Amino acid sequence: MDKIEKIIAHYIENQEGKIAENVTFLQENVIGKSSNEIAALIANVTPEETGGIVAISGFYYQFLVAIEYILDMLKGKWDFIFIEHLDDIVVGKDSTVRFIQVKTSEKVKIEASSSPASGLYYRSSIAGRTERKNNSWIDKLLSKAELLQQKDGFTTQFQLYSSYHFIKTRDFDFDVYTGNSNYDMNITDTDHLLKVSDTVFDKNDEHYDYQIKCGEKPKELLRRFYLHTGTGLQKLEIFEDHLCMRLSEWLFSDIGDRVRVHPTDLNTLVGHLCTRCTYRDSAERLLITRDKLEEILSDIRTRCLNSVEQTTEKHGNMSAVSKIIDSIVSDIETCAHASAFKDKLYTYREYLKQWVDNGGIFDL
Repeated sequence: MDKIEKIIAHYIENQEGKIAENVTFLQENVIGKSSNEIAALIANVTPEETGGIVAISGFYYQFLVAIEYILDMLKGKWDFIFIEHLDDIVVGKDSTVRFIQVKTSEKVKIEASSSPASGLYYRSSIAGRTERKNNSWIDKLLSKAELLQQKDGFTTQFQLYSSYHFIKTRDFDFDVYTGNSNYDMNITDTDHLLKVSDTVFDKNDEHYDYQIKCGEKPKELLRRFYLHTGTGLQKLEIFEDHLCMRLSEWLFSDIGDRVRVHPTDLNTLVGHLCTRCTYRDSAERLLITRDKLEEILSDIRTRCLNSVEQTTEKHGNMSAVSKIIDSIVSDIETCAHASAFKDKLYTYREYLKQWVDNGGIFDL
């Protein structure tokens, strides 16, 4: 009896109450099964909770959005990027700073409402009171203007980057903001998001006034709000391919389209960004500048070039093997035992190709 069977047998013998369903499941699906069979069984079981995988998908998507901004930075549009500091993503160029919140959902579209499901405007209530806190998504974005105020020479921008569409309703129509990519739009007095001007309270239950705290009224701040709908989670591969193409164009501008970054290389960059986010005691670790990216991007470039070189060399060696064997076969066509020789030569050709494919060196 192997270790896993001993563990299961002990569990069955000592289980209080002997829950029949659990015992039967173990006896029918686990005891006597190989590890591969048990793994296949587990893979086919639908989990009761998927919160973990949903959270991981959301963070991965956020890193892809960060890479999108990194590519803009490489082209000179931004001077720096922060990840998970003050907001999901913060980028800056001269006196302009943009705060970005990234939101994901398995759904393709969500109906706009005041509910938590479309929390763009949802504010939680204060226990025992009718007032609400300024903790909606739009509140959290606009209140960042406290840090860098217009009177001090700064221009703040606010973006909600979602993987899904907000579908307008009679009471909540945010479509006008999906066209504000220039962050400079006139806001009408009937705008639905102007409700942020209603009386709200901060986390300390103190009255929050945008004019006093941020130096601007909500209407002025909303002029610089952009509701951006990105690629859906259902089409994540399209987003990855798009980023790979853009990164390839930058890394190999001197070579052309013969070399391309692949999703595995993109994930190397994601891993690098994840590593930076593990150092919460230092905001400096969360800061990304072009200089800091040079080393990791240089490694990706070198690996891609080496991969192409190895592929080209392998292809050339394969061609050389075929060419030589075919030449020998042609020379022995008139021999008495040509058929037997051909069979041996073709067998040896396949052996040589396998050897080259496994990393053998073929030097002519």
